[in-house]
Amino acid sequence: MRILDAHQRAVVALDYSRDGKLLASAGWDGLVCVWEVRTGRKLAVLNLGHQAALTVAFAAARPMLAASFRTFERPGGAVGVFHLLSASRPDEVLLPYRLWQCEAECRSLAFMGGDQVLVAADAPDRVRLWDLLQFRAVRQLLCSGRVYSISADLPTSRLAVLLHASGALKVFSFQTRRVMAELTHAQGRGHSVRFRPDGRQLAVAWGATVGLWSGQPGTEPVLLPHDETVLALAYRPDGKTLYTAGHDGLIWSWDCHSGQVLADPLDWQLDTLHALAIAPDGLTAAAATNTGQIVIWDIED
Repeated sequence: MRILDAHQRAVVALDYSRDGKLLASAGWDGLVCVWEVRTGRKLAVLNLGHQAALTVAFAAARPMLAASFRTFERPGGAVGVFHLLSASRPDEVLLPYRLWQCEAECRSLAFMGGDQVLVAADAPDRVRLWDLLQFRAVRQLLCSGRVYSISADLPTSRLAVLLHASGALKVFSFQTRRVMAELTHAQGRGHSVRFRPDGRQLAVAWGATVGLWSGQPGTEPVLLPHDETVLALAYRPDGKTLYTAGHDGLIWSWDCHSGQVLADPLDWQLDTLHALAIAPDGLTAAAATNTGQIVIWDIED
């Protein structure tokens, strides 16, 4: 286990690059950092002078990173897309590509369309799809509530959208913008949603309950009860294991088929865990703490 003293305030988002060599973090100190996973060295620090950084997302194939921010001029926020450069100086690694102000705090981002489209929950009651080449919003998905988390299934071009207050979950077609399936009888406020890597299951965090759902209309989720609110979800790349974490500071591992707990939770006597990320090779994982640290550990089979 390694601990990176990453931020001055809580770390709230993590994402691995697709080659697993880099880890990006966003913190309530307003910073976005890029780390070299092998050495734990901080390669880049992005400070745009905003109140807080809210989320980060690497592109799948292009050397790009997206991030969102809470601005001092609330309500509203900002979203940025940055090119990743190979440089020795931390202030030269991230080159701004697109920056824009948005109507609402953007809590979730996802690249789609061959990394040419950025999906951003950057407006009240809707998700907008930004064409990064033409730099304009080309589509929007009306959601009837504040969107708190989104997840993209790239092979099938589906987008899962989780509303915060109602906990309703909607699965949209990226091409048609129509709702393909939805869950409206939520177990509590929505905090996080993730597609399983094979796209055949969705994990959704409602309060102190996690649901495993096939995404098929007319089906019900398998419920995984927790003692406290769950904030973070992450699938292992083979799709067999789901990791959950939240206010209790514990990291739980679940069998994605049976819904059973696989082992005793990892307990490092940490405060609230806001985010989880699993490396693409499935061998290491990272957790974001309320005290500004990132914990990186090896996953045991």
